[in-house]
Amino acid sequence: MKPLIDKGYGRFVLASSSRTQISQEIEGKSLYTQEIVEGLQKGAVALGKKWVSIADLEEYLNSKFINAKAPMNPQSETKDAIGQVVIAANPSFIEPIPQQLLNSLIDQDSTVRLGAITKLQILAESTKVAKQRDQIVKVLEERCDPICANPEDSVTVIQAITRSLKGLKDRTASEEKQAEIENLQIKGKSKTEKKPQSDEQSNKDKLERSNEKAYIVIALLMLGAIILTALFISII
Repeated sequence: MKPLIDKGYGRFVLASSSRTQISQEIEGKSLYTQEIVEGLQKGAVALGKKWVSIADLEEYLNSKFINAKAPMNPQSETKDAIGQVVIAANPSFIEPIPQQLLNSLIDQDSTVRLGAITKLQILAESTKVAKQRDQIVKVLEERCDPICANPEDSVTVIQAITRSLKGLKDRTASEEKQAEIENLQIKGKSKTEKKPQSDEQSNKDKLERSNEKAYIVIALLMLGAIILTALFISII
């Protein structure tokens, strides 16, 4: 198994149950495999970590089945393992705001606090991860909350925070609206692409019906010719 980052290597075998147990299924689907897929997709395997290792996955699976009704005890075997082998990125991981930046938000010097607000806004605008932007918005909102541990008391700084929050929220709303427009365009394009196919099929059906009518006319003409020929012969 090739790691995503060079921190370790080895051979690993993960099994859903022991040799004396049956791997349980629901509607033909393995419970063990289902837990692996869902855990990795939802980021539940390694909460709070950026990367998921083999050890994280093993620990997660053991915790999921230790109290399960199904008699399954996941097994694992390791050979020639060195270090931590990373197998996936954690989709639920949010890069934390640098502590130095958080400290600057509560600095005694209002100029430092204003600089921290500007840096946070730049960080929020540069990220493509919505959850990380939401995290920054939450931090800024807390600074204006009068019941927080150390609320902002400078009118100038509060005004700067208010402007930053408005800009970030407007940006989020604009992105959501743009995404909605794109989805509508995709749906409209899909319908437009289907329409020519329907017209083409309709034209094909019309052509087939026209051909059928032509065959019938030709057959009738041939039948009439045969009848006339027979009458002519009988008269002669």
